[in-house]
Amino acid sequence: MSLPSIAQLQALLAVARCGSFSGAGRDIGLSQSALSRQILALEDRVGSRLFDRLGRRAVPTAAGAFLIARSGPLVAELERTLGRLAAPGQGPDNRLRIGTSNSLAVQAMPAVLSNLSRRHRSLDLQLVCAADDELAGMVSDGQIDVAIVDQDQQGQGLRVDELWSEALHLVLPAGHPGRSRSITSYAGERFLLPDERHVVRRLLDARLLAERRRVQVVASYTDISVIKALVAAGLGLSLLPASTVRQETRSGQLAAWPLVDMPVQRQIVAISDPRRETSPALGDLLSLLRG
Repeated sequence: MSLPSIAQLQALLAVARCGSFSGAGRDIGLSQSALSRQILALEDRVGSRLFDRLGRRAVPTAAGAFLIARSGPLVAELERTLGRLAAPGQGPDNRLRIGTSNSLAVQAMPAVLSNLSRRHRSLDLQLVCAADDELAGMVSDGQIDVAIVDQDQQGQGLRVDELWSEALHLVLPAGHPGRSRSITSYAGERFLLPDERHVVRRLLDARLLAERRRVQVVASYTDISVIKALVAAGLGLSLLPASTVRQETRSGQLAAWPLVDMPVQRQIVAISDPRRETSPALGDLLSLLRG
């Protein structure tokens, strides 16, 4: 059986609500004859008489009462849904699900998301932290709307928007005597680096291999905050993105600067699905991140 139209169900509910065809017609802006045709078509569709016509009154039959009771909530929910879509700032485009790594979530996102929330007061904002190599798949699967990741994390058929680039800095304890900006000056130092799953480590390994350089890596960690704490405690040096150590260098816990003989840059990008419409909130997010 094909489904009845929404107009037919709205006519059914109007007659039940008003108790007459004439009153229902006035209520929903149809002529009595047009309303009657809707009800007749619905009765033909369901194969049952839905109203007994008692003079000017219309009384639901058992079949009519059954259909009215069950279609009323469905039509009401559909009307609420359509009304929400039409209301500015209330539809599904008012939800934004962002995925990023733990380090970017801590260093780059708080101020940006605070600014975004001020621009979009009723925004349903969700931040998901996951490993870089999982986030592109989450965009493809529709679990998140956008992933803020390092450039080598891409998925087939996804849109990639460049946001910013930043240098990797040599990171030292605040009291370390070294002041050189050459990696060769630290050949004998112990290095604490991100593990191989991290884009930063892959960039470093590729650059070291290309330039036939070596550093003494004594430990690798998934969490950059662990590396910073160990470097601050004097247990080694590191090579990390500038933004991840900005707060510690300003507070005097760490020292950091770029290397002149081995510059390494990472590119941060936004990955999204081009098949999906870009919401105003997502457009503003990308603009804020570029800034």
